[in-house]
Amino acid sequence: MGDTQVAVDIDLVALYGTPLQALANQVRAAVYSAVEELVGLQVIEVNVEINDVFVPGPAKPGTQGEPRPAREATQ
Repeated sequence: MGDTQVAVDIDLVALYGTPLQALANQVRAAVYSAVEELVGLQVIEVNVEINDVFVPGPAKPGTQGEPRPAREATQ
């Protein structure tokens, strides 16, 4: 935008079941803070677009709830 201002466009994929409006608001706030603190530029806008929703497939048998065996210490 100029030497001291910036606009940010973000494209996201959300995890199924995530409240989309809340996600967009949280990302927008985090980007405003991070850019202003880390880069020192004034953020004039942050555009968040959620392009897709990720739906995980079914869990693989035997992977949920089973404790992993402890690793043996090597000497």
